[in-house]
Order: sequence, then structure tokens, then C-alpha cells
Amino acid sequence: MLEKGRISPLQMGMIMYSTVTATAILSLPAITAMHAGRDMWLSPIWGLLSGGISIFLAIMLGKRYPQETVIEYSNHILGRILGKLVGLIYLLFYIHLSSLILKEYGYFLVNNFYMRTPIIVIIGSFALLCAFNARGGIEVIARTATLLTPIAYLLLFATIVLITPKIQPQQMLPMFEHGAGPSLRGSISVQAWYSEFFLLSFLLPYMHDKHLKVKSSMVALLAVMVTLVLVNMASLMFMGSEESGRNVYPLLGITRSISVAGFFQHLESLVMFFWVAGTFIKFSMFSYVSIIGTSQWLGLPRYQPLVMPVVFLIVVISQWGDPRLQELIRFMDVSLPSYLLVLQIAVPAALLLISLARRKMAG
Repeated sequence: MLEKGRISPLQMGMIMYSTVTATAILSLPAITAMHAGRDMWLSPIWGLLSGGISIFLAIMLGKRYPQETVIEYSNHILGRILGKLVGLIYLLFYIHLSSLILKEYGYFLVNNFYMRTPIIVIIGSFALLCAFNARGGIEVIARTATLLTPIAYLLLFATIVLITPKIQPQQMLPMFEHGAGPSLRGSISVQAWYSEFFLLSFLLPYMHDKHLKVKSSMVALLAVMVTLVLVNMASLMFMGSEESGRNVYPLLGITRSISVAGFFQHLESLVMFFWVAGTFIKFSMFSYVSIIGTSQWLGLPRYQPLVMPVVFLIVVISQWGDPRLQELIRFMDVSLPSYLLVLQIAVPAALLLISLARRKMAG
């Protein structure tokens, strides 16, 4: 195995919690509000379906190939040629997703905090820092997640508590005005984010106490759901569904209007902190997966020499395409859900079915 490090179930849960929620807490409320309206708070609950399926697929495949990742066991399931092709598709997929995470990070900071700073400076410095984190291996990423996650999300919940005097619960009424359809439509993007739990396939081979993998995974999934429900409810009751749908980052708009005793106000820095902390863990994890997956695909004995080349490639790709934030948001709403669901649910499901069929034929 390329990776010698080991992580605990708690650390695995921390990594997955931050990985899924990091970008979701800022962009998903606006996307769900556009489709679900006043029922936007229900969408993260419906999204549990894809999260549960992703965890099931990752664990079932992990049981059959306990020391391998999806890059490696694809070869056993499909044969060398098709397996290498599927492995290459996953590598390109995770490298592309890493570039999208980096691009969204850069847009958020440049558009809201560092308007005069070139985006390549923001992206490049952040990617370099994450590269050092990924180079340290899965144990270093796990320790980073264990340190930063509690601090970042305590600040998030403190922000929600501070707006409670200004919330208007009547903004949630009437519920189910148009039936369950709008909230289900709004859940499509949420389900796409939850499908990122398939990243467990890269964590399970390195876990201590593997008998706790189901419990820790489900706890992380429920924690993600509760967080997104609270964020969506805060946006809905504070801004209303229409304003939440028009605001690219509803949570940022909420913090800008916090004022306690005329002194404790303008708390945008809190949003920046937990966004940067969460995205640091998420990008470190995605870049690590891209790096170790490339090493496994190439059959290299070590992954460290690929850290800088792969991260540099991610930075370059992040600068391609339309530079407008609106186009990125549209891509996340229209194209990204099917993109994520196909490669993190449909393809793994096909791999599991083929593996089971081959076992039955052989038996």
C-alpha cells in the first residue's frame, strides 16, 4: 500500500463532515431556494437517500476489496483494460472537482473580501498550502480535520444563534403549498453533494476499528443533514425564499446584518474563517485522492513525487473556462448533480453488481 498512515472512525467522520459541508453551506441554500421555495429546509432531508446509497456502495465494495481503493479494485472487477479506463475516468473526475473547489474558493474571497487581489494569487497560495497538507498523508489530513472542524462549525452555529432575534418563522408558511415536488426538485443538488460520501472508498483501507465504519459514516451523514437543514432554515426565516434564491451566498448576507447591542456586528470574518477552514480540509482531501489515485493507476511505489505536479495541474485547470461566477453557479445547479451522481453512485453500483455476478458465476 502506498499509504502507511491510519485513521480512527472519529477522524474519518470529521473528514467526511467537512468535505461535504464546506462548500454546501454557502452555495446550496441559494440553489435549493430557487427550486424548493419555502420548502427549501426539507431538501437536505430528502438528500439522505443518495448519501446512504453512497455509503452503502463504498462499504460493500470495501468489504470485498479491503486493502484497495476504487482505482485498484476496478481492475479486479472489470479486467485490466476496462479497469484502467474506469480508473482514468475517476482520476480526471477528481482532478476536475478539485479545480472547481479551488475556483469557487477564489471567487468567494475575491468577490467579497479581496477585490483588488488577483485570483491566481489567492488560488495559488491556498493550493500550495493544501499540497503540503496532502503530502503529509491521510493522518495529517485527519489531524487537521479534527483540529479545525469543531472550531469552524461552532462559529457557524454561533452565527445562527445570533440571528435568532431577527428571524421570522412565518416565512416558512404555507408548507407544501405545491406538494412535495418543489422540495424534491431542490434536493437533487443536495443529493449530488451527499454522493461525495463515496470518498469513503479512499479512507476505508486506512481505518482502525473497521467494525465502526458504518456507525461513524452514518453519524457523519446525519450531522451533515442537520447542518444543512439549520443553514437553510436560517436563510429562509431571515431572508425569505425569494431573497435567498437571489443571493449567491445567503449565509454571508445573514452575517452582515448581525448587530448585538450596536457593538457586535459585521461578522463576515466568521463566515470567511469557517469557509476557509472547511475548504482547506475539502481541497486537501480531494487533492490527496487525485494524487494517491494517480500513483495507484501508474503503479508507482510512492505518491509524494506527484504532489506538486498534480496540484499544479489542478490550479491550471481551475483557470480555464468562463471567469464569471454566475456561470459557475449555473453549472453547479444544472450539470454538476448528474455529473456527481453518475460517477459516485451509478458507476460504483455497476461495479458492485458486476463483482457480485462474477462471484456467483465463479461459485
